[in-house]
Amino acid sequence: MTDSKKYSHKLARARAIIIGASPGTGYCVAEASLEFGASVIISSSQQCRIDSSTDQLLMTYPSAKGRIADHACDLSSSSVEAHVERLFDHIVHTAGDHLATLTLGDANLESISKANAPKYLNPGPASSIILTTRCVSGEPE
Repeated sequence: MTDSKKYSHKLARARAIIIGASPGTGYCVAEASLEFGASVIISSSQQCRIDSSTDQLLMTYPSAKGRIADHACDLSSSSVEAHVERLFDHIVHTAGDHLATLTLGDANLESISKANAPKYLNPGPASSIILTTRCVSGEPE
């Protein structure tokens, strides 16, 4: 009997932008996405980190050369809208920036929509967004 393939096909031929794709969680997501057949756009605020990640990915997955792109994007910049387009099936945000927090009682359509992430996704059940961040209460000492 062969193993089930319930999830590995979901990224085949998909496009994923991974914000915070320098070494760490974002880099691992880029690797997994490539392994499962996705095209990836890796993004970070520093071009040198993007270049390093791209080089490492190409060494590990040389056949994925046409499926790896990069784009420098500083999410704290006032011109962030000019850098992000509505082209992506999956967004993975692993940058260490603090995300807005609110209580469940304060969550409503308006407060959730302020994140603006859904407007960058293609609508439908094949799209996803994953947000991770560091602890919002403080930095480790």
